[in-house]
Amino acid sequence: MKSKRVFWALTIILAVPVIAVLAFATGTIIIDDISYNWQIFILVIPVIVVIAVMFFVGCFVYRDAKHRGLDPWLWTTIVVFVPNLIGLIIYLVFRNQHSIENKTCKNYHRNVK
Repeated sequence: MKSKRVFWALTIILAVPVIAVLAFATGTIIIDDISYNWQIFILVIPVIVVIAVMFFVGCFVYRDAKHRGLDPWLWTTIVVFVPNLIGLIIYLVFRNQHSIENKTCKNYHRNVK
């Protein structure tokens, strides 16, 4: 699973600067010895929201790609790391080209997974 390794490598590479910026921002507020709670809120909450949205989008893409027979780690990596949700748009366009094939049983006329 080479795509799985690429996903985790990119995650680690991009997570380190984000953690460093958050640590620096909260560290400078503590060093100044002045309470700026609203600045911490302004800095941290949007980052948490973006990470949560990307997590849920990544989970959706992983499950959907696996269900459609596509490489889930590759598509999750593309969707999570291409900025401004452009990766999600690319996946949704590509996904429509590779729709799920419904197979029907000849004897009972029911869908087979």
